[in-house]
Order: sequence, then structure tokens, then C-alpha cells
Amino acid sequence: MPPLELVEYGIPAVLAGLVIGYAIGGSWRLSLRERVFFGVAICFLGGLMLSFLMYALMPVTTQTVLFGMISFAGGYAFATMYHWSPPEHPAPKRHVVFEPEDDEEFDREIDKALRHEQ
Repeated sequence: MPPLELVEYGIPAVLAGLVIGYAIGGSWRLSLRERVFFGVAICFLGGLMLSFLMYALMPVTTQTVLFGMISFAGGYAFATMYHWSPPEHPAPKRHVVFEPEDDEEFDREIDKALRHEQ
């Protein structure tokens, strides 16, 4: 494959991968597993879609499709790492356990707490 074809297939794939990787890398709601899954799916489908779009302009071979997918994956990986936001972790649920010696003390504490809130 001539170097000019590599550039013609590689540049759009890398740019598209950069845009999508930047968006997904900055999404703190996605876990690491989801980001990897989206990355694999998007790189595969994005490489195929770009090959179909490029088919109107120039011939498409198996090598160019694979090169498009690899270029897409490279752009995606770079942008995801550049704009990485750590996934959010749920806050621990904190609670206080009150274990009175007798039930009367427990009732007094509840009444005391409820009177102050009113």
C-alpha cells in the first residue's frame, strides 16, 4: 500500500478517534470496563464506517480497513488517556449504631432527639 493511501485513510480515522476518545475519557460516570467495551466497539464500527465513506473516493482493501481500525483505536486511546476522568465511586454509607443497656434509655434518647428537631 503506498504511503499516500495510508495518510488518506489514517488521518480521518485518527481525528475521529480523538474526538470520540476525548468525550468518553472525560465521562466520569462510565466505569473502566464500560470505557474499554465502548472503545473496542467504537473502534471496530468507526473503522468500518470510515472505510464505507472512503469507498466513494478511493478503492478499499482489507489492509485499508484494518489500518483504519488501528488508526481509529490509536486516536481513541490517546484522547481517552489525555482526558481521563476517574470513575465516580459511591460514597460509603455511614451510620451510627446505638446499643443501649435497657429499652428505657433508648426511648429517652429518641424522645430527646425528636424534641430537639421540632
